Amino acid sequence: MYNLSQSIFPIIYYDDNRCANVAGSAFLVENNDVPFLLTAAHVLRDVGSKFLPFLLLHDKAIRLHEPAFMSPINKIDGSDNIDVGCFPIQPNKTLATHLQEYKTISLQDYPYENHLEKEIYFAYGFPWRSAKYNKSTREIWAPPIQYFADFVENLGVYKKYKKSSEDHIIIKYNQKQIFDQNGKKKMPPKPLGVSGGPIFRALLNENNVCELVILEGLLTNWEDNQWMIATRKKTIKNFIETK
Repeated sequence: MYNLSQSIFPIIYYDDNRCANVAGSAFLVENNDVPFLLTAAHVLRDVGSKFLPFLLLHDKAIRLHEPAFMSPINKIDGSDNIDVGCFPIQPNKTLATHLQEYKTISLQDYPYENHLEKEIYFAYGFPWRSAKYNKSTREIWAPPIQYFADFVENLGVYKKYKKSSEDHIIIKYNQKQIFDQNGKKKMPPKPLGVSGGPIFRALLNENNVCELVILEGLLTNWEDNQWMIATRKKTIKNFIETK
C-alpha cells in the first residue's frame, strides 16, 4: 500500500492577521479514470464566505481558484445534507499541474473483498489543533492523524442526526487515552479540521495483516464528541456523475 499522504491534504486559509489556519481536509479521487479533488461543501463555504481557500501540498500552498461543484444545503434544518464539494482536475490547469505527481483514490467497489477475515474503520485528516504556525516564515505545519473507530449499525443513531443510512455512514470514535512515542498517556485530539477527509475500511487477513484499504466515505460531521458522520462513496459517485 502507498502512503496516504500522497492523496490527502489540508485546506488552509490566511486570516485577518495573515496567520495560516486549517479549515478542513481534501483528497484526490478518480471516477471512471477522471480525477477530482474532493472535500466537504461546508469547508469551502465556511472559508470562502470571508477568506481564500488554499490546498496545502508538501512544498507549496495552491489557491483553489475555480468554483467547485457543491451539494445544496437543506435550508430548513440541515438534515440529510450529503455535504459534497469537488473540483474537476483536468480543466483546471493549476490543479492539474501541481497534482500530477500525487495519487488518486478510486471510487470503485471491490467485489472480491469478502474472503478477508477482519475489518477496521478509520478516518484520516488534519485536525487544526495539531497544526503549528511559524510567524517568522509564515509557514504552517499540519500533521495528519488517523482515527480508528467502530462502524455503527444502530439505525437510532442515524435517526437522531437525521441522516439516512443509504447515503451516510456513521462510525464511533473511541476517545480512550492513547500513548505518545515516549510512552506517556495523552488524549487524542478532537477531529476538528478533519471534515472533508476520507473514511476508510481496512481489511485484514487471518494474521491481522492489512491486505486492502477501501474508501468508504467523506467525513462531514463530528457530533457529541463521539460520532463521525460521512457521506457514502456511492452517494459521492452519484453526485459526481450528475455534474
